[in-house]
Amino acid sequence: MPAEPLDLRSSVLYLKGVGPQRAEILHRIGIHRVSDLLFYFPRDYQDMTERREIDQLEEGNKLQTIVGTIEEWSRRTTMRGDTMLTLVVNANGKGYIKGVWFKMANFIIRDFAKGRKVMLTGKPKFDHPFWVMMHPLITYLADNEEENEVEPFLPIYPLTEGLKQFHLRKIVRNMLPIYTPLL
Repeated sequence: MPAEPLDLRSSVLYLKGVGPQRAEILHRIGIHRVSDLLFYFPRDYQDMTERREIDQLEEGNKLQTIVGTIEEWSRRTTMRGDTMLTLVVNANGKGYIKGVWFKMANFIIRDFAKGRKVMLTGKPKFDHPFWVMMHPLITYLADNEEENEVEPFLPIYPLTEGLKQFHLRKIVRNMLPIYTPLL
């Protein structure tokens, strides 16, 4: 049977990585057809150009990015009543870095899981024995996604419940080379 011709009016249901459940989620944000997704632009971009290994980190005002897996995390209330969240990331077996957030813990904690692959972007400071980033930007990577597969300027899309940045990025990354020549 011949392959179905490529068409910008095709349902997103048939794009690689979508399927019925994710198609329903995309419909909630107005993405029904391939053309809708082609013109669903990011709201911002995250600068990930300064990727480092833990032994290459430098203190200062420069944003730097490090990749690793979540080793552990904790949430506690400070004496002032603020919620403090601490995330310990194993940086590819070469050392550890802590991410620390205040007052945002309930918002970002729901996606933390031991062993989950993440990228932290922030301004590192050495606080013996760990490097620490205060309020770093956190990017969740798919289990099979390597850091070199992540663009140096990461698109940040408007989302809805049930849709993650890495899911949408992967769908877009897969469909662009196929459908942009049709524009």
